[in-house]
Amino acid sequence: MEGVLCRNDEQALVSSFLEIAIGQTPETAKQFLQATEWRPEEAINLFFSANQSNGNQITASKNVVNDPNQGQLEGWEDDQSVRPPLPVVRQTLYDDSMSNTSSSGDALGGGSVWESDNLASLFRPPSDLMFQGSFEKAKEFASMEDKWLLVNLQSMTEFSSHMLNRDVWANETVSQTIKANFIFWQVYDDAIEGKKVRTYYRLDSAPIVLFIDPITGQKIHCLSGMVQPETLLENLQPLMEGGPRSTHIIKSNSVKVSNDETTLDSNNADEGSTNRPADPSLTEEPTNSPVYPPLSEEPKGDRNRICRVGVRLPDGRRVQRNFLCSDPIQFLWSFCNTQLGEAKTRHFQLKPAMPIGAKRLDYGSKLSFRESGIANSLVMVVIDEA
Repeated sequence: MEGVLCRNDEQALVSSFLEIAIGQTPETAKQFLQATEWRPEEAINLFFSANQSNGNQITASKNVVNDPNQGQLEGWEDDQSVRPPLPVVRQTLYDDSMSNTSSSGDALGGGSVWESDNLASLFRPPSDLMFQGSFEKAKEFASMEDKWLLVNLQSMTEFSSHMLNRDVWANETVSQTIKANFIFWQVYDDAIEGKKVRTYYRLDSAPIVLFIDPITGQKIHCLSGMVQPETLLENLQPLMEGGPRSTHIIKSNSVKVSNDETTLDSNNADEGSTNRPADPSLTEEPTNSPVYPPLSEEPKGDRNRICRVGVRLPDGRRVQRNFLCSDPIQFLWSFCNTQLGEAKTRHFQLKPAMPIGAKRLDYGSKLSFRESGIANSLVMVVIDEA
């Protein structure tokens, strides 16, 4: 790491080291960081390599030590003795080939270091998910495929970037969802393409996940830092209801209808003096509030007979309730209706937050919670358009 680190920076790196090397002391962390010129990834790799090579001997033992100047010492005589140095074993989280990829601006995923049998293999980029090419090419391909574009801007110096590779992109449900519905592109922030993305979208930190409209290039949404798979899937769910083209068609039609209504209202205002007032009894809309079966008392007791379902409401709140696994799923509509407040008079749909493997939720279905696949899962409430 270039330059001179201040005390706060050193403490931050030591803390990051100890979050991974659980049970070690700050002195041990500092030793490995100093040995690798304060590069956290290399320090962690060196730590685990030293443990493997030396049988977890982080500190020197009091065994016989050969000294070229004094011959053979038979142990430490007091606490002032200097322990023998640790053997230096170097492995890297990324090698020169990865550095070249980072600085050249290519997308991630190359480099034989990720395929080797070491710590780096746990944090390899998701090459099976990634679009290989530039950002502009990724946009063009996503637009052609009518899929939303996901951009993951990574930082080699932020360990949370590597955690995304290990815990999120490698998650089977996340992987299947992205392959079926999105185009995924990943790049380092110090690469040429990464710098372009960072400047264009005015990003000041990494890692970050951007949700991009490939037709306009507009940033729809973003998630910063380490994101849990469940959170990512919840945020992806609204975009899975339609591709970019259909979304733009709907917006275009909405604008046209709005303009037509404005023109019609203007014409009616001009002729208002010749029109008779409308009969209120003819203009009043009949009420058609949904009716759902009454809820029984929330069950407790045997875990084998009970399931718990979480619900994400339109206002962002999350609620949850216990049901019997044999209960019909109509009870879930009853529960959600009690949580909607003023919107309880409107019809709504329920959609699984993690659609992979779950059946479509249909109110008219005779399925139970267990049969429907939503037991112990999360669903989303979507209000029907008026």
